Amino acid sequence: MITKFCKYIIYGLLILILIPIMPLNNIIYAQARGDTSSGITFKANATEFAKGGAYTMNLHLLNQDGDTIPTGSKITLSIPSDAVNYDALDVSDSNLTQLFDITVDKAAGQIIFTLKKDIVGQVDVNGNISGTIIGDEGKTYDVGSTFTSPDGSTKTIDNQSPQIKVIKEDPNPPAYGFINSFWGMGPNDPATFIGKNVPDIDNFATGNFSRTTDEFSNFTQINAAGNGYVLPDSQFYQYYFTVIAPDNVTEPIIDENSIVVTDETTGAIVDPSAYTIDRTTGKNQLSVSLKSPRNSNGAINGADQFRIAVKTHVLDSSIVYHSISTVYVKYDTGGQVKEYQFDLNDQFTQDGHSDMFPNMTVEDKTYHAGELTEENIKAKLLENITAQDTTDGDMAKDIQVDYGDLLDKANTIGNYVDQVTYRVVNSTGHVTHKTITVHIIDKADGGVVTVKYVDTDNKPIAGVDTETLNGKVGDPYASKEKTIPGYQLIKTPDNAKGKFTDQAQEVVYQYQGALLFVDAPGTLDFGTHELSPKDETYLLENKDKDILVQDNRSLDANWEMRATLTKELTEKKTGKTLPNVLYYDNDDNQSSQMALNDPVVIKDVKTKSHDQINLSSNWIKDKKGLKLKVKTGTANIGSYSGDIRWDLYDTVAND
Repeated sequence: MITKFCKYIIYGLLILILIPIMPLNNIIYAQARGDTSSGITFKANATEFAKGGAYTMNLHLLNQDGDTIPTGSKITLSIPSDAVNYDALDVSDSNLTQLFDITVDKAAGQIIFTLKKDIVGQVDVNGNISGTIIGDEGKTYDVGSTFTSPDGSTKTIDNQSPQIKVIKEDPNPPAYGFINSFWGMGPNDPATFIGKNVPDIDNFATGNFSRTTDEFSNFTQINAAGNGYVLPDSQFYQYYFTVIAPDNVTEPIIDENSIVVTDETTGAIVDPSAYTIDRTTGKNQLSVSLKSPRNSNGAINGADQFRIAVKTHVLDSSIVYHSISTVYVKYDTGGQVKEYQFDLNDQFTQDGHSDMFPNMTVEDKTYHAGELTEENIKAKLLENITAQDTTDGDMAKDIQVDYGDLLDKANTIGNYVDQVTYRVVNSTGHVTHKTITVHIIDKADGGVVTVKYVDTDNKPIAGVDTETLNGKVGDPYASKEKTIPGYQLIKTPDNAKGKFTDQAQEVVYQYQGALLFVDAPGTLDFGTHELSPKDETYLLENKDKDILVQDNRSLDANWEMRATLTKELTEKKTGKTLPNVLYYDNDDNQSSQMALNDPVVIKDVKTKSHDQINLSSNWIKDKKGLKLKVKTGTANIGSYSGDIRWDLYDTVAND
């Protein structure tokens, strides 16, 4: 006796159109069934980037409803190769590589992801691609993303970061308020400013400056919006600029000789006689007082906008300097009307050669537990650490190393971040210091733990990568089961969790494969024909899809495909039916009439592989499969359609 149970049911639409004996346009009717909530989103970490900054992209593929996404589907990211360095793109995210073949086409400015296997069932995949910004500062580059089906149809992907803006200077800086502060000497004079640091530091916008000099520059705009405060004759602007460094760092020196005051309304440089500079508060602070119109004989127009630019010299290139721009509106007779403040951070890039600061190269260190001793710790920490200076030459012997309490931790496995600091000072007093992370590790590496995912035939499941786990002897490991479309976990190994030993270990997860109804025709078209005065047999002319089945169960499993006519061919306008006209011819040329609601076996299969099987590939080419046999006098002119249901059963053969 054969035991059966229904696995899947898919409905299809049969179409036959009969027309008078005269030429007419053939009208093809197609019906789409179902809906999809699948989506692909492409997003970048930002839209504004400093040159040389990281550009990280996220590709999110969500298939909520489980509709099949076919092999060969393509996702194309169009990113100009003159904006991002294609030679250093990182496309190694395993979330993406296990699903896609990835092609990087620098000439076309494209990253192409080609699906290398059908996605069957619900999927939620997040993967990252990263690169480096090389575009021209001040330029904007368009970014695009598309999805292309195997049939060539293309649609635009939801793209949440459609542009790359490479920032350095803006010829028309945005107005943030009554005062604005920026890096550089002015919108068209960036001085040694390289670009904005992403992300901000301590919640303050941070600018990167070149190490070619020991100075950074800032400018502040007063009455920036242009329609703000109108200065009466009895009032004047007083600008304070302060640069703050940590207590153990040499105080910054603001260069009063670098001050440039510009009338933003006319673009003219304001004569120094129209303002006064006060340095009595210290090297790291100064004030600039713009005289009122009355006291300066009209030199300062109270409704104008002003820009004050200044440079600061520092001796330490390795820290972040906090600059504060403050503007007071004051009375000639004493007191003030309003106070405004704008904070920025300034830092030097660690990249590139410097003629001012020593150039030091450091590296993180790794030591075995117990390797560092009081006698050798300094020498070991200084290995491969170099310092060069334009004036002083090789300064390796002058490098100072501060390792804090690292010696107390030298027997404890762990990662000690910023534990060691190197510092070197050249003959001009300019300082470079850098920190490293020290890793203390166990001496013995454990044997590799190999995690395999097999089917009930103990064979690796196609498309599922074997995992390897590494660690130290005695450390715990934990393997993970995987969600594999078309398979169900039936055996979790006893050693799914354990400890690394000095021997290799193997962890095997076993899965039971499923019998999958991959696809079936939605439309079967028998064409458009002249109404005939004799019996006619109409062969299938077109089908939108094939009947596809995939059996991931054990080899030699049995399954059966059946077809059931659930609605006779019925004329669209009159409702007249053509009963008992549908037949199925199998591969052995045996023909079976398909009576209404009476299932017919299409294929009885014993599984020999886990590849997809196409049951309808030869229906049109070899004139197999479904056909209509219409007797004379039973049909009228019109358009006929009916419904057929496909049923997939798994079966157990008789003993």
